[in-house]
Amino acid sequence: MAFLKPLSRGNVNIDPVNIFAEPLVNYRAFSNPLDVELTLYGLVHLRRLYTTPSAQSLGPVERSPGGNVTTEDEWREWIRTNVRPSFYHPVGTAALGPKNQGGVVGPDLKVHGVERLRVVDASVMPLIPGTHTSSTVYAVAEKAADVIIKAGRRH
Repeated sequence: MAFLKPLSRGNVNIDPVNIFAEPLVNYRAFSNPLDVELTLYGLVHLRRLYTTPSAQSLGPVERSPGGNVTTEDEWREWIRTNVRPSFYHPVGTAALGPKNQGGVVGPDLKVHGVERLRVVDASVMPLIPGTHTSSTVYAVAEKAADVIIKAGRRH
């Protein structure tokens, strides 16, 4: 089961001890309780699908979590301790949007309050797209190229 649209939001920060170190990334997976509930729903439904005659004819074997996880509370605990809900498509750490709503860049991809700095990568996407992030980054890059070329013509 793949959960493509989590509501939990993480963060990326500079290491205060060593600013040259790798950034500190905290996905904050399942920090939004609805993510746990949606994952629970999907996994329970998937388990139910494996009991259908057509699926049983293929001989599926549940290796994890196993038959000992049956109640919703057991599922929630298993999800929180065992599931890593990521396809490593993090986005939104410099989200496009108004500054007063948590946005980092405007529609011109310029960082709010910073001169001559644009962000052109997956971090400007305020939500995870329903596709591979690479294709969406290509679209962001095309937009950035158009904006930058247009800005250059004005000077």
